[in-house]
Amino acid sequence: MVIDQPTQAYFPPESAYKAAGGSVDQTELQPCAALNAVRQLFEILRHSMAKDVSGFQLIVAEHVNFRDVWFQEALVEVPWTKPLALVPNDWSEMPL
Repeated sequence: MVIDQPTQAYFPPESAYKAAGGSVDQTELQPCAALNAVRQLFEILRHSMAKDVSGFQLIVAEHVNFRDVWFQEALVEVPWTKPLALVPNDWSEMPL
């Protein structure tokens, strides 16, 4: 099963990012119901895959990246951060 960005509706409000000054570390420290809901969603997926449907393959395309060991161990690719990207920053300047 492939799930594409299940947390899109839960991403923290812009005010949470502004309060954290753009820092990932500080964003994680901010009390935020949306982040808690996102974490719970991934914990449910983890539990379900490990206990309820062992052997079932679940692929989640997502932007969220928790530092928890279990989350990091589930990643099959290093998180894409700048400058690495699917679409290069200068794509609009490239000749056709």
